[in-house]
Amino acid sequence: MKMIKTVVLVLNAILLMSCGIVPAAGAQIDLTQKMQAREYRDPEISRNIVLPYRIYVPSTYDESKSYRILLWLHGNSGRGEDNSLHVIDEKDMTLLLRRVIGDETLSEQFIVVAPQCPSNDKWVDAGYYPGYYTLDKTPQTIPSQLVMSLMQKELQQSYNIDPDRIYISGISMGGYGTWDLICRYPDYFAAAMPVCGGADPLLAETIRHMPIWAAHSQGDSIVRPVGTNGMVKRLTALEADITYTNTDPYGHDAWMPFYQEPTLLDWMVSKTRVARAQSSTPSEPAQSRESSQIGSVSSPSSEPDRDVKKSLPFGWLIGAAAAVVAIGATISVIAVKKRKKKQ
Repeated sequence: MKMIKTVVLVLNAILLMSCGIVPAAGAQIDLTQKMQAREYRDPEISRNIVLPYRIYVPSTYDESKSYRILLWLHGNSGRGEDNSLHVIDEKDMTLLLRRVIGDETLSEQFIVVAPQCPSNDKWVDAGYYPGYYTLDKTPQTIPSQLVMSLMQKELQQSYNIDPDRIYISGISMGGYGTWDLICRYPDYFAAAMPVCGGADPLLAETIRHMPIWAAHSQGDSIVRPVGTNGMVKRLTALEADITYTNTDPYGHDAWMPFYQEPTLLDWMVSKTRVARAQSSTPSEPAQSRESSQIGSVSSPSSEPDRDVKKSLPFGWLIGAAAAVVAIGATISVIAVKKRKKKQ
């Protein structure tokens, strides 16, 4: 099994390098060792639901200094009550956290928090596949409320956190959660990095002032890019600080190349909170900036708002071909091992 996993990891690395991406620092960090396990309760929100979370605080923490904080929301596979599953890495899901904690400079400047959503709940009460939902008709979930309570009532009261340098990112279900929280709390975050999640494009005006770098594959068959595309188009038209990365041919695993993006950390730390009153007045539509590291496009293929057309299949086909190659290589390794045993 170790050999099979090694082959798959090597193939993933080859695919990343073929896209011009070099594996980032921090890849070998064990987050269960680096991040403390804690629990949070807020009886005003729920008497029964407990929010497990992991937190990294610099060993040199100094109350006289202010710190940045990164809030990271996991995907569906990380749900549970064990306070570990969401930070045990699978397919580089937690790479952003490991890059920050593994960086010699940022590890002294950042507090990193990763809450765990309970098994029977979600960050956003919406279906995954459609890729969009109507926020005004979707009540905020208990876990999502607890996350914000944790941030505001617990962490900001316990640590000297710079209110102008609070960042958020999430993948898949956590991508939904990222879009959702920045729309519900538009004056709270300094910047957001939603990955392969759904959104409500009709709320683009609400977050036009906020720097956002979104990543989604046009060939994603798990969470369609309809909501992301709609947000990107509307925010582009509003001349917002929006960057979009098309992560084809990775399908739903958009975080794999995106969290490897060499300029991502520099982009994040360069952002500070902007008040909505300071955002620019829209004039002529602007083109969204794009990342040059992956298969980026200047305009997503789906229509904005409530378009339910199927996404272009080309990226999915490339991703499927890559998967077939990986499976073929794995089968070959297994066959070789069996022949050796017979000999």
